[in-house]
Amino acid sequence: PSRTESVKSGTYILKEASGEIKVEGVTADSIDFVSVACDWSFYGDVKNDAMTDSKRLIQAKSDPDTVNRFLAFQSILDDEKCRIVQALRAGVADGMVSVSSDFVDLYGAILQDSNLSDSTKGRFLRISSSCPSRPELSHFYTHLDLAKTAILQAVYARYSEALLKLFRELREDSKLENRTLKGAIFAAIKAGCAAPQVLGSAAKPVSPDDVKMCLDLIRPLFSADNMSDRANALMHLIELGDPHAQAEAKAEWTKHTIGCEQYIQCIGSIDADFAPTLIRELLDEPFFNMALAGHARTVARAWCANQKRALLTKEGLELTKELFIRVGKVNQMSAYGFFGTFSQTMKFDKSVRVELISTVKSMRDALDPKKQESLYNQINRMISSFD
Repeated sequence: PSRTESVKSGTYILKEASGEIKVEGVTADSIDFVSVACDWSFYGDVKNDAMTDSKRLIQAKSDPDTVNRFLAFQSILDDEKCRIVQALRAGVADGMVSVSSDFVDLYGAILQDSNLSDSTKGRFLRISSSCPSRPELSHFYTHLDLAKTAILQAVYARYSEALLKLFRELREDSKLENRTLKGAIFAAIKAGCAAPQVLGSAAKPVSPDDVKMCLDLIRPLFSADNMSDRANALMHLIELGDPHAQAEAKAEWTKHTIGCEQYIQCIGSIDADFAPTLIRELLDEPFFNMALAGHARTVARAWCANQKRALLTKEGLELTKELFIRVGKVNQMSAYGFFGTFSQTMKFDKSVRVELISTVKSMRDALDPKKQESLYNQINRMISSFD
C-alpha cells in the first residue's frame, strides 16, 4: 500500500487494563504495518507480535500518523545505537564501526520528505546520545556518544551535498520553526567534517579545510537576531577552534544579566577536551558570582549534563568534585543537581564504580557537617545507597 492507502481502519475500545484487539479480514502478510491510536493521545504499551524489522522500516518511512512514524523511527534508531555500542564494547578490530544502510536510507527518506514540516523533521533527525528503550545501556555514556557520531558520519558520507544545501537555506531563512532542524543538520555536517572518525567505511582524517568550512557555515549565526542561534553558534565556534568568538561573546553578553547567564550556560556546555580549563577560568571571572543561583546552578547543570566527561574522564571527574565543593559551600541548593549525575554509579564495572564512590566521599569530606548540613546529610544518604 502507498503512504495514503489504509487497508483497514476502525475504532476499538479497550475497557480493561489490558486486552487484545482482533482485526478481521486482514493477515499479517497482507499489510505493511499496524498503526495504533492514530490522532489520539495513548498511555500504555502495545505488543505487536506481527511486527518485523522490515515492517517497522516501512512504517518509519510512510505512516501517515506522525507520532507512530516517529516512534517507529526512534525504535530503529535505538536498535542501531545498541548494535554499535555492543560492537564497541566487544572491541571491534580496527576501532571502527559500521552503520546499517537501512538506517541511512531511512534518514534520507525523512530528510527528503516534503510532507513533514521543518519543526517535525527536526525532531526526527536530531540524533542524541541517549537510548531510551535500552536502560541497560544508559550508563555507557562514551559508547553512546561514539554511536551517535558514527551514525551522523554515515549520514554525512551519503547526503553531504543535500545537508550542506539545506543548512545554507535554513540559515538564510532562520526562524523559530526551523531551529531544531538547523541544529540537527549542522550536527551531521560537523560530525562528518570535524570529528575523529568512528565510521570504518568512511574513515578519513579530519581536514583543516573541512573544519574551516564548518566554521564558515556556522559563523553567520553568531550575529543572528535571536540568542538561541547565537548561543548554539558560540558553542560550535569554540569547539571548532575559532580564536575570537569566546572573547567577543564575553565582552558583549556579560554586560546584561540574561546574556551573562547565557554565556555561562554556553561555556559550561562545551564538549571538548579543554572544557575543564574553560570552566575553571569562568569561575574566576569578575562577573561570575557563585552566590547567584543563576550563575552557580547554570554552570553546574551544564557541566553535569555531559556525563561522559563529568564522570568518565580523569580531569572531568576532578572538575566535578571541585565544582560541587565550590558551589555547595556557597549555595547548597544549587549543588543538589550533582546527585543525579552519580545516579547510575552502581551500574558501572567495579574499577569505575570504586573511583566514582571514592570521589563522592571526597566531596562529602570537603563539606562542613554543620555549615552545609543539608548537603552533607543528602550526600551521606547517597553514599549509603551504594552499599
